[in-house]
Amino acid sequence: MIRIHLKTGLAWTKSIEVGGHLGDDLVQLLDDYYNEHGDLPVQMYTLRELEQIYEGDDELNTILDEMIPINGGEYWIDGIEYVEEV
Repeated sequence: MIRIHLKTGLAWTKSIEVGGHLGDDLVQLLDDYYNEHGDLPVQMYTLRELEQIYEGDDELNTILDEMIPINGGEYWIDGIEYVEEV
């Protein structure tokens, strides 16, 4: 099992526990968690919402590079702070 600490956009993180190892594909583990639970414990954005939030901001692509796509890009989350084995 590993614990993935997800960025919240604030000073703290929220974590989820998933079956896997430190060398596993973290995006796939996040997708599996999302498919099993239907949600993640952090803010999830659609691409349309991000475009509205960053309307006119030329750095949207840079912001997307720092975020993680969930469910094939249907949603985006702020990212992973760190991962630990439990």
